[in-house]
Amino acid sequence: MSGESDAGARRLKIMGHRGAREVAPENTLAAYGLAIETGADAIELDVQLSKDGELAIMHDARLERTTDGQGQLRDYTLAELKTLNAAANHSGRDYGVQRIPTLQEAYDFVQGRLQINIEIKTDADGNRYDGIEQKVVELVRRNNAVKYTVISSFNFPALHAVRALAPEIQLYAIVSHEFFTLKGSTEAAVLAAEIADNGFDWVAVNKAYLSADMVETLRAKGIKAHGWVVNEVPEMWAIFDMGVDYITTDRPDILIPAYRQGRAA
Repeated sequence: MSGESDAGARRLKIMGHRGAREVAPENTLAAYGLAIETGADAIELDVQLSKDGELAIMHDARLERTTDGQGQLRDYTLAELKTLNAAANHSGRDYGVQRIPTLQEAYDFVQGRLQINIEIKTDADGNRYDGIEQKVVELVRRNNAVKYTVISSFNFPALHAVRALAPEIQLYAIVSHEFFTLKGSTEAAVLAAEIADNGFDWVAVNKAYLSADMVETLRAKGIKAHGWVVNEVPEMWAIFDMGVDYITTDRPDILIPAYRQGRAA
C-alpha cells in the first residue's frame, strides 16, 4: 500500500474485519479471500469451541444471525456445524453455500499471505471456553504461524492464559464502552497504564474513544494503537491523522484502494 505521501515513512495497516463482513459472508473463506484480493494487511477472525472441542470460526455464540441453524454453537459437534450454511443470511452478492470454517482451515487457506488476528470469544453467557487458549496456541505453533499471528480478546484473563502458554505470541486487548465504564474514565493515561500493566502489545480501541492524545500516550509506553471499526474514507483519514498503526474495516474493498490513491485523490 502507498499513502506514504501523507505520512512520511509511516504506513497505515488495514485489517479486514471477519474478512470483509459487509461484502462477503462474515468469517467464511469467501470473506478471507476477498480481503486477500483487496490487499489487506491482515484479517480478523473469531474462534469458539464446538461441543466436541474443535476450534470453529464464528463471531456470535449463537447461530441464528449468520447461519440457518439455531441455538448455541457450543451445543453442536463440528460435523453438525458443517451441515449449516454460514452465508444463509448474507445480503448482497450471492456467494453460494459457505460452511463454518475451522481455524485450521483458515490457516490452510491463508498460507501465510497476510497476518491473522485470532479473537478468542466467550460463550453466550460470557464465560470462557474451557481449554480454548491451549488449543489455539497449539494450532498456531503446529502451523509455524507465530510470526504472522496475533491473538486478541475483550477478555483479559484469556489473554493472560495465552501469555502463560506462549509468551512469544503477540497479544492485544480490545476495549470499548464496557471497559471505560468499568474503569470510570476515558482518560488516555488510564487506558495506557492498564494495558501496560497487563503486558499487552497492542490495544484495539473503539473509534468513539480514540484521540491523538490517546494514541500518543499509548505509543509512549510502547503499545500499538488500533482503531475499529472504520468503514468510511474520511473517517479513515481522520483516524490515520491520530497516528494509529492499524484500523479494522468491514470494507477493505473501499478503504484499501482509497488509501493507495492517497488523500489528494
